[in-house]
Amino acid sequence: MRTTLCSILFLVFASQSTAQPPAFRDDPETKFGIPLLAGLYPQTSPKAALASTIKAIEKERYDYIVAQLMDEAFVETRIAGRSRDILSAVDADLRARREKQRLDPTVVRPADKLSMEPKAFAESVNTEARNRAFHLVVKDLKGKLGDDPEAIRELKRFAREGTVAESGDTATISLRDVKDRKMYLKKVDRRWFVENKQADDTAKPAK
Repeated sequence: MRTTLCSILFLVFASQSTAQPPAFRDDPETKFGIPLLAGLYPQTSPKAALASTIKAIEKERYDYIVAQLMDEAFVETRIAGRSRDILSAVDADLRARREKQRLDPTVVRPADKLSMEPKAFAESVNTEARNRAFHLVVKDLKGKLGDDPEAIRELKRFAREGTVAESGDTATISLRDVKDRKMYLKKVDRRWFVENKQADDTAKPAK
């Protein structure tokens, strides 16, 4: 069965390219260590955000898509789920690292030393789990998009030929000959984000 565009973008995610792009940083906002590059990847309109997503795919900046171009609420939900899955393994890894640091304090810089205090150590575990979860989410996206070039071609059609319909802080991009799929976007603080939706919201029936 052919994978739909929205399924690829929202049900999975991708690996990060470790090399950082040129210094186009024009906004101090950073998420998961990924700075906002609004000059390179504009989000000033729904089509601009979609075009930026395509550009990021072409540059293999899947980390940027997850950190800066996708709906933050959905990304946080995905990362929270991944974090829970790996929390025990991260806790074990950091305990082993802390013990190594205790036995030989020269192996770590003072700023990187793991705390023996339970609450502070738990915070370190949670932070590390979130960081690892982010990279797992990124890896998933890269794997899926890399295996489905047809989805990329369709995404480009939405950006090139799609009709935008805005309503307040939400928007859809649709194609005349594609009746069962749309791109959904939302606006937050003057930036447009690709949203985790595959169908229009339906009003709940009155009780």
